[in-house]
Amino acid sequence: MLIKMKFFQSAILSSFILYVTGTPYPTYFPTYIIEEVVPPQQQLIVLHIGDSYSSGNGFDVDESGWYGPRWCFRNHNSWGEQAVRLINTVIPPTIDISYHNHACCDAKIEHITQDKVTVAKCGHNDGDGDPQYTRKNAGWSFLDGRTCEHRMAPQIDNVNESIDIVLLTIGGNDSGFVEIIKSCFIPFLSIFGQDDCDEVIERARGYVHGYYESELINVIIMITSRMKEGSKLILHAYPLVATDRETEDNILVREITQAAIEVQIKAIEYLNSLGREVDIILFKDHVNEFENHNAETCSSCYNPNGWLNEISESGISLEKDELAQLYHPNEEGHKNWAISFAATLGSIVFEMIEVSEPSNSTLI
Repeated sequence: MLIKMKFFQSAILSSFILYVTGTPYPTYFPTYIIEEVVPPQQQLIVLHIGDSYSSGNGFDVDESGWYGPRWCFRNHNSWGEQAVRLINTVIPPTIDISYHNHACCDAKIEHITQDKVTVAKCGHNDGDGDPQYTRKNAGWSFLDGRTCEHRMAPQIDNVNESIDIVLLTIGGNDSGFVEIIKSCFIPFLSIFGQDDCDEVIERARGYVHGYYESELINVIIMITSRMKEGSKLILHAYPLVATDRETEDNILVREITQAAIEVQIKAIEYLNSLGREVDIILFKDHVNEFENHNAETCSSCYNPNGWLNEISESGISLEKDELAQLYHPNEEGHKNWAISFAATLGSIVFEMIEVSEPSNSTLI
C-alpha cells in the first residue's frame, strides 16, 4: 500500500508543544499529514540502562509515578521516555519507537553485569512489572522492621540484537555520588560524623582519574558486543550539579564532574578508534542547558530557577524514598533534558530508518 504524505513544518505542532512544555520544539523535525493510515511496519527499540539519572529519580517526590522494582524509582516521565515520546509524534506513521527502562537507583558499573542486591523493608508490590526481579525474607532491622533481600538481575541481560539504541548513565555511584551530596550539599550532616566535602571529593578524584576510564571502556565493550551492526550506544554525561558560585564546595563539585566528562570523552574516542560495528556517542548538550539551573551547596538555600530537587525546597522531607529524589532532575529538569536530547535522538532515528521523502510531498 502506498502512503501519500505532505512533508512540512507544522506551526500547529510547534505551538502545541510550546504550550505544553513551555519550550519551543526543534523546528527541523518533519511532521507528516497522512492521507492513508497504515499500521507501523518498522520498529526501533530504545533500551535505557544505568543508574538513578536514567531511571527517573527526581520527577516525583512520592510514588505516584514509579513502576517496576520500588527501589529503582523508574518513572514514565524520565527524560529518556519523554524524548522518545516527542520523537514518536514527528516520525512517519510506518515507524514506531518503543522504550524500555531497566535502569535502577544506586546502580554502579558492576550492576550492569552482576546482580544488584538491596536489603530493605519488605513491600507487597516491589517488583511488579519486572520478571528479572526477585525478593526473599532477609531478616529484621530497627528502622524497617521485617526486611527482604531485593535482587535484580544484571541490566546487561536486557541487551540483545533486537536493540537499536541503548541510553546509559553510569559511574556516578562508583565515584561516591551519595557521599558527595551529603558532604557538599547538606553540610549540617557533619555533626553526625559525615566527612567534609574536600575529603569525599578527594576520594572521588582518586576513582575518576584512576579507574573510571578502564571500567567504563570494559562495560561498554560488554554491552555493545551483544548489539547488532549499525546500532547505537549513547552515553549521557551528568549535568554539573552545583552552581558556578565561587565557593569552595561549588568549585570542588563542578571540578570532579567536569573531570568525569573528560574521562568519558577519552573512553569513547578510544572505543570508536577500535572500528567496532556499534556507534558510541557521548551526549553532553544538556550540561550547558543546566547552567544557571544547578543546585546550591547550601542546606538552607536553593536555586529558585533550579532544575534539580534541593533539600530546602518545600515538598521534600527526610523520608528515605524522598531523600533518594534529592539532587536529581525535577520536573523541569527532566523535561528540558528530554527536549535537549530529542534533537540528537531525532537526527539518529532519521538516519536509521529507511524512509525517503515522497515525490509528491510539498514543503510548506
